[in-house]
Amino acid sequence: MIESLQELKRNFSSGISKQFLLWGDVNDYLPVEASLPEDEGYTTLRRFLLNWLKDLVDIVIFYDIASAMEFPIPGHEKKFRELTGLAKRKPPEIDKKALKTMSPKEQKEFLEYVEKIKSMPEPELPTAPTDVLSLVRALMENVFCHKTKPKVAFILPYAETLAPASLGEFSFPDRVNTVNLRHLSVNHEADSKSITILITKNMVDLHASLRGRGSMLKSLEIPLPQPEERLVFSKHTIDNGGLTSEVSPKELAQLTGGLALREIEEILRIEKITTVGVIKREKSRLLEEEFGDILKIMDPRWGLERGLGGLEEIKEYFLKLKPYLLQGDPLMIPPAIMLMGPPGTGKTALAEAIAWEWGVPFVEILNVRSVWHGESEKNALRVWSALQSLYPCVLFWDEFDQEESPRGSFQGDSGVSARLRKMRFQVTSDPRNCGKFLVIYATNRPDLVDSADKRPERASVKIPMLMPDASEQEKIFRIVPARENFDVDPDVGDFKYITSAMRKTHGDFMSGAAIVSLSKLAYRISRLNGHTKVSRDDYCLAIDDFVIPPQEAENIRKWEELAVQERSENSFLSKRGWEIARRLQQKTDKPKTKSSHII
Repeated sequence: MIESLQELKRNFSSGISKQFLLWGDVNDYLPVEASLPEDEGYTTLRRFLLNWLKDLVDIVIFYDIASAMEFPIPGHEKKFRELTGLAKRKPPEIDKKALKTMSPKEQKEFLEYVEKIKSMPEPELPTAPTDVLSLVRALMENVFCHKTKPKVAFILPYAETLAPASLGEFSFPDRVNTVNLRHLSVNHEADSKSITILITKNMVDLHASLRGRGSMLKSLEIPLPQPEERLVFSKHTIDNGGLTSEVSPKELAQLTGGLALREIEEILRIEKITTVGVIKREKSRLLEEEFGDILKIMDPRWGLERGLGGLEEIKEYFLKLKPYLLQGDPLMIPPAIMLMGPPGTGKTALAEAIAWEWGVPFVEILNVRSVWHGESEKNALRVWSALQSLYPCVLFWDEFDQEESPRGSFQGDSGVSARLRKMRFQVTSDPRNCGKFLVIYATNRPDLVDSADKRPERASVKIPMLMPDASEQEKIFRIVPARENFDVDPDVGDFKYITSAMRKTHGDFMSGAAIVSLSKLAYRISRLNGHTKVSRDDYCLAIDDFVIPPQEAENIRKWEELAVQERSENSFLSKRGWEIARRLQQKTDKPKTKSSHII
């Protein structure tokens, strides 16, 4: 927070830039160190800008389209009117000697004229954006020919409403506003001590020509508060507000990751006593309101041991990695992990279990792409911005092969896929992000994923997720009742009989997800029959009643082979995986028959 505003001061004082874009957490509290000393301990962006600029410029102007120009510092409006010719017209002085030389009629007319001038109101200041921007630009460029160029601070909250990102959908005045704003940043006629500050929550909502190369606009993000800032604010709010919390400030700072200081204050004041349950409930509500259209943010429900049956080789890998995840070691945490395999093999459950082991939020991307021009890129930037506020976390991207068109294929999306891919690479490859969040992609078809996503420095860990064998199916049956909170009758035993009966009825292609569904069906049958615990008979009835999803065995074999082929390490292979690998090797080593045709 403070660093961004200190950089704003440095860049302006050194003359590097005179137009700035402040974006991000612009409506939040700022620590007092960012401004002048105040008793409250925290200030706002508006008050910070006023405290900083009041002695640097002649006139400070705030403007947004919902209101007229605002001059918060006394005397600045009067000075503005005088410099722009919008001051109230002064009546002529009455010369008593000259008045005596006039006839009675002329005296009457002259005095009436003086009174008329006195009674005239001040000229109205312009309110339309095109008029305001043109007038301020003219003032900065000294079109009014004053002896010295006035130093002006022009501050524009909600700047995206003046120059929206998609100009093609808006009116001609929006284009004029954009051009005027560009002139303010590149025009050297304006005084070098004048400054224009655009303020917006989402940078991508502002037209690209103002943010792009050559605009000379300096973009500065005000990030959401980091853990230390949340800790200091929590202590300050509890101590000064007479509030009671069952949660320590340190734990509170950890639980409120991704929230603004204003939102933390709201949570602390919402009930008399703040508990972990209150914090989680209100945090979920706030994040849902902010990012619910593109992200699903939740606390993971289970870990590797309680939530997953089988996958022993893969679980062992992540349990070994756990200490380095907790430390945020950038050399040990891969840039991204790709989980590959048929549907229902536990890709989502594994990603959620990793988040549980790490003790961080589980974030699932819902839908970035949009049919509207520019919206896909805006959504992607919102995703990456949200991630930075949710550090650390696990980001899960399901059905990844369907998200972007691979390079070389037909892309009827005007280059959207290429731009989204480039943005994603910039974020996931940024050394500053390494160790702070873990990206996990899931796909049934790794062959459809762009090759750049599969290269070592992009997805350095590629894990095949295969159909469970008999022993793994038995383990899945065993963990489901505990995970789903229902009791099993002792006659079920160790689930060997149930697993054998299922394989006889449904064959070798029952996925983990199918076993979970079958187990829940057995629970419902048990309850409908008045049982307090699920019995062996309930499971057998469920096996007979259950219908396998219509997936052909041939398709499952194909998806498994693709996953094994794309693996990054042999240590991820189960017994079934080694069998598939050997079968694929035999196909590769099979000698080709020579053609009998002579060319």
